Amino acid sequence: MNKYLKGRDFEYAHLLLSRLQEGELDRIVEIPKTDNEIINGIIDAASEISLRLEDIEKFDNFGVTRDQRANRKRRAIRYVKLNDDIGRRIEKLKYSFEKYLSDPNSQHTELMKNELLLSSQREILNQVAIVAETDSRGNITYVNQKFLDISKYTEDELIGENHRILNSGFHPKDFFINMWKTIQSGKIWRDVIKNKAKDGTYYWVDSTICPQLNNEGKVYKYTAIRFDVTEKKQNELIFQSAIETTNVGFWLVNLQGVIINVNQAYEVMSGYSKSELIQMKISDLEANENPDEIASHIKQVMIQGFDRFETIHRKKNGELVEIEVSVSYINEQGGLLAVFSMDISERKKMLVTLENQKNCAEKLARVKSNFLANMSHELRSPLNSIIGISDLLMDTQLTTEQKNYVSIFQKACETLIRTVNDILDLSKIESEHFTSLSEHISLKKIIEEVEQLFNIRATNKNLKFQVVKNFNQEKYVLGDQLKILQVLMNLTDNAIKFTERGQVTLRVTDSVVFKNWEEYIQYSFEIEDTGIGIDEECQKKLFNSFVQADMTISRRYGGTGLGLAISKKIIELFGGTITIDSKPGKGSIFSFTILLKNSSSHNVIHNVAEKIKTPSLHYNVCTTDRQKKILLVDDSADNRLLFRAFVKKFEVYIEEAENGEEAVKKFESSCFDLVFMDLQMPIMDGLKATETIRFNESIKAKKPVPIIAFSAHVLQEEVNKCFQSGCNDYLPKPVRKADIEKILMKYLT
Repeated sequence: MNKYLKGRDFEYAHLLLSRLQEGELDRIVEIPKTDNEIINGIIDAASEISLRLEDIEKFDNFGVTRDQRANRKRRAIRYVKLNDDIGRRIEKLKYSFEKYLSDPNSQHTELMKNELLLSSQREILNQVAIVAETDSRGNITYVNQKFLDISKYTEDELIGENHRILNSGFHPKDFFINMWKTIQSGKIWRDVIKNKAKDGTYYWVDSTICPQLNNEGKVYKYTAIRFDVTEKKQNELIFQSAIETTNVGFWLVNLQGVIINVNQAYEVMSGYSKSELIQMKISDLEANENPDEIASHIKQVMIQGFDRFETIHRKKNGELVEIEVSVSYINEQGGLLAVFSMDISERKKMLVTLENQKNCAEKLARVKSNFLANMSHELRSPLNSIIGISDLLMDTQLTTEQKNYVSIFQKACETLIRTVNDILDLSKIESEHFTSLSEHISLKKIIEEVEQLFNIRATNKNLKFQVVKNFNQEKYVLGDQLKILQVLMNLTDNAIKFTERGQVTLRVTDSVVFKNWEEYIQYSFEIEDTGIGIDEECQKKLFNSFVQADMTISRRYGGTGLGLAISKKIIELFGGTITIDSKPGKGSIFSFTILLKNSSSHNVIHNVAEKIKTPSLHYNVCTTDRQKKILLVDDSADNRLLFRAFVKKFEVYIEEAENGEEAVKKFESSCFDLVFMDLQMPIMDGLKATETIRFNESIKAKKPVPIIAFSAHVLQEEVNKCFQSGCNDYLPKPVRKADIEKILMKYLT
């Protein structure tokens, strides 16, 4: 017979009656005494049955097997149940007890019904929760299997013990004082507790303790329902540790805007202590002059769950601090906002400093570009006369010696022009204004032009120049013909310049690649020579501006050291790379690739500028005889004289104007077939004059007269202005005689 289990629940009275009827007398429970006669009767009956069964059990222990003892016990129970006067008393008591439960006027009815309801609910809770019950002093009276599993204790080790057996020592005394104060007042208490298992391991439970009250309103027992949150709590502790050690401010705010937690970083950021910050409102810290803006961001958080924005907080000392905040919504405790904040005041100051430095650098770059443009203009203007006169001299009767002198003269001018062009290109690269056109071009024509030009150069130096073409020569691609030609001419010119004997070979191959579902052609170029070569140390700095392999090269071969730097930039514009493989005394191989989009048709206008440059088929024709009339506008008498000499063999009539204003008046009072317009002139420049002429033509519905601009300004933005003002074509100074002849043939024949 088992020992009496200690208990005092009213529900046990009903359970006892059922067990007595069913013969389950091994779990008889002693019921706490009350003033109720029926309960006392049940207790008396239980005691008598208990004693009778103890006697039976003692008797059965002598000389019988275990199975025999069990059979005799069952027979004894049946005897007690059916024949003994106690059995009849039990039947009577059960009837009285059930009647008592159904009596609405009984003082214990409602309480007992609640106890029975809790009994049924406990069975459900046992499946999902860790359940325990204690008496009013906190001594354990019941634990379920889940409690045993997590605590590692047995039922016998726990029953009758106080919950202090599980104390981990983690929580302060005030924690438990507050808990007891709450539950003893009859209120439900809930919090997360760290407990210690029998084996020394720790676990966390989300614990809810519900006091059970008797009819007098006094607590007579507690039911604790717990859920294992160890993994969640450990993650929270890791997160909390990270929050506390990070230099990013963190604060937790409820939906009323009250701060409920902060980390140390925000304490430092705000100047307040944690105790001061908690229970403060965000509005106490906010210094943004537009509160509606903040409200809008919070609304965004509630809709999307996250937002990031910048605001201003006021520190404890009154100082304003700019912060960037990232806000997330947490659906716990009625809704919380988790806010990460970063002090961006220094970053803002740095950005202002960088912006000022950037503006200063851009200003200096503009000054530099303007200076270079002006220098280019000032150099090109006299060169226009020098080169023009040299071209005219070559057309006169000269001795062989005189022709040599003029030839040297022309070469020197061409070298100077190339240097000026290189410096302007470098300026555009540094100011990031170096761009490329997207024209429909044929690489075949570019290679043929290079081959034709450098065959003569190589032959003059007794070198062999060979071009190996392993590419589809029928393909048209989108690219900038002049810039591709510039790279090939730079590299091929260098190869011939630095080669005294042997040969120079240009190889071209292609391959098809796809990028973003579009077909591109990747062209690979190699320029190989048998020249002086370059050592490894010099190769590292070869593509820097104003750098040559060594200073002796500059003295011996000339050059500015800009060609390779400019070539590298052009190649990179086309999505390519350039490399060098060279050995001193053996020669060099420069290899580069460019990526150009395949063009489905080449029979198109190249670009917007080309559209503007294309002459109309219906120009205004003023003369009916053979002679054409030209308006020449230039403030330089030398340039006007040179122009007349260039067109001497053409049967044209030239009328001159020294500035734009004069040109407009003459254009209105006369009729011209072609206009040559200088851009930089006093009183009215060429751009304004062109715009005025085009405006007057449109008002009078006149057919447009071709206007050809020529200028010492060669920057792309200046060229674009020409076409935007209404010019049809553009000639950069110095203007060559052949260039003028091409224009006349194009527009007057």
